[in-house]
Amino acid sequence: MKRAVAFALVCVLAVFSGCAGFADKPESSADVSVVSSAPAYVPQKLFEYKDGDYQEHDIEIPEFPNVKFHFSRNWRTCMMVDGKSIITRPMVMSIRDVYLADLNGDGLPEICVLGYEGSGMPSTAVIVYDVHNEEFYMHYPKRDPIWKFDIKDGKLVVIKQEYNKLDEEAPLTIVDGEIVVDVSPPRYFPHKSFAEMGEDFEISDFYEVNFHYGQTEITADGKPIMTGVFISGVYFADLNDDGFPEICGVNDVGSGLTITTVMVYDFRNKKYYEYPPLKSGMYWELDVKDSKLVVLQKDEFSADRKTIGEGVLAIAGGKLIADGIKL
Repeated sequence: MKRAVAFALVCVLAVFSGCAGFADKPESSADVSVVSSAPAYVPQKLFEYKDGDYQEHDIEIPEFPNVKFHFSRNWRTCMMVDGKSIITRPMVMSIRDVYLADLNGDGLPEICVLGYEGSGMPSTAVIVYDVHNEEFYMHYPKRDPIWKFDIKDGKLVVIKQEYNKLDEEAPLTIVDGEIVVDVSPPRYFPHKSFAEMGEDFEISDFYEVNFHYGQTEITADGKPIMTGVFISGVYFADLNDDGFPEICGVNDVGSGLTITTVMVYDFRNKKYYEYPPLKSGMYWELDVKDSKLVVLQKDEFSADRKTIGEGVLAIAGGKLIADGIKL
């Protein structure tokens, strides 16, 4: 009996001894999983030059404590790093916005600058300097719309602004050594032409073409693109979502009880569309609602020309449609 108790006591001590030995055993590298990542750099705006502002700026960037940054609007140099000219004229005429953002994902900020050239409706250039790698990037599309910088949802975005178009925005990044501004074609803001019947008009997307609005036809450089009996009003709207406007109008035939047809010409693709003529007693009318071009079905017999149908104009499947109207 004594031998059995002694044997049991030895076993218990051995177990505790083994546990203590296991607890003191250092973990191998294979037993430890370490997950670490550099915190995302939060973009920030350094400053903005406004019209008539020629102040010079000496900037410190904490991530590069031994580097001196200088910005100015003088005649020759717009940006210097440690006394070396980085952005100069005639590269751009002037600089506007200066931001810091990590565009390549290395955890360090790049200097992001908006450069301007021209006046009135200037062109804009996106310029990026990677301080850590001493790399320079520039995106300078000719005749592009105005671009602006902004910070949204912790990212530096480019906002693309065009006359009569809704603003579009996209993050600014560097991919494979190039600046990427993935901005989708902006939707064209529909509007009625300011041209009266018998006057010329312009479309900014086709600035080299001279358009004319006549009673019976609309011409482009003297060639008819839309013909009718009496064209009542001219509208512009992007109906096929390609970022370019189509020319839209209504052709009125007859007097009193008129027959009307919606006419659309896609100048970019040289295609003509019609929306079916209405039976006598009703007529079509165009209008802009909620940033969309709509066609109104009007009752000619009612005292107040009551609207009895309304649909959003669009080009789909090779046809002109008006969603919401039943013929």
